[in-house]
Amino acid sequence: MSLTLDDFRANLHPSTQVLSTGTAEVLGHTVDAIQTRNLYGQVIVWGYFGCNRGKFKGGFSNDAATEDVNYTQAD
Repeated sequence: MSLTLDDFRANLHPSTQVLSTGTAEVLGHTVDAIQTRNLYGQVIVWGYFGCNRGKFKGGFSNDAATEDVNYTQAD
């Protein structure tokens, strides 16, 4: 996992549970990602797969803000 994704994971709010680590594929790019569950029960995938206007930019994002995220659990 990238150092900045590890930093994000280390600084998660205590009410957020990390469900798994893995990879996310977006627009043909595969990046490290983590899947979390927040206080409200929402399952969210986080990683550096941000897109803008249909082009992969690699910015930090989640699957709620980015279309067509295919997450694969590694552990």
